[in-house]
Amino acid sequence: MTTNPKSRVRHLAKSIRNDGAVSAMCFARPRAIDMKRATWTTDRKAVTCPKCAEIVKRLMAGQSAA
Repeated sequence: MTTNPKSRVRHLAKSIRNDGAVSAMCFARPRAIDMKRATWTTDRKAVTCPKCAEIVKRLMAGQSAA
């Protein structure tokens, strides 16, 4: 799979704050995703972040993501 170097990383969304900021599943501590460098999705098939993709694999295998 070739990727465009200018394309933004897509994280799996974990939580959304009242002000609309979204935290990624791969973040150790909840914080807003930098929307200039990355974006987010709730579609597990669209995730391009390596850490989030690994979490998706574990979730699909039935293991808990801790």
